[in-house]
Amino acid sequence: MQNIASSAQAAAQAAAQAAAQTAAQNSTQGVTQAAPLQTESQLTQKASHHGQILLVPTRVLLLIAASAWLIAGVNVVIVGLDATTVAWTWPMAVGFLLTFTVFFVIFMIVSQQNARRVFDCQKPLSFILQFFDARSYIIMAVMLFLGAAVRISTFVPDPIIAFFYGGLGFALIFAGLYLVILYIQNWKGSHFDN
Repeated sequence: MQNIASSAQAAAQAAAQAAAQTAAQNSTQGVTQAAPLQTESQLTQKASHHGQILLVPTRVLLLIAASAWLIAGVNVVIVGLDATTVAWTWPMAVGFLLTFTVFFVIFMIVSQQNARRVFDCQKPLSFILQFFDARSYIIMAVMLFLGAAVRISTFVPDPIIAFFYGGLGFALIFAGLYLVILYIQNWKGSHFDN
């Protein structure tokens, strides 16, 4: 037993001496321990090399989130336009503005949370769907289900679907544009200098 303990102690001392010599050599040669910043393409190649194709540079998550908001918004506006069977009236315009305002406030809060989630991430690579948390994905699924159910149902008149989906869709589009603007503003900013 004493042989094993003494050989382990000798190995630990040898490793400590080797580490001390390496550190001394690096300090005399001016070698720094900080790794150079990697470009987006280098990070993507690194992820692909390791078979992790669902990883993207973290800052790209903002653009992915923006794309999700924009695609959803355009599709919802299209559904609203398809439901427009009559000329717009003043009550429809007021309904559109109210719907837009309410959902714009809600979606701006959620998109700011998405942006904060990306800005707070310290990893250079992140899972491609990490811009949302689980709660946001559940809310999105419920909204998709309810939206499809309302559209399929026959007890909601087309003029209501037209102004409601129009306001909802434009609120989604503005939330997506907000994320695009944040991405552009912070491209060279401190948030992305990881």
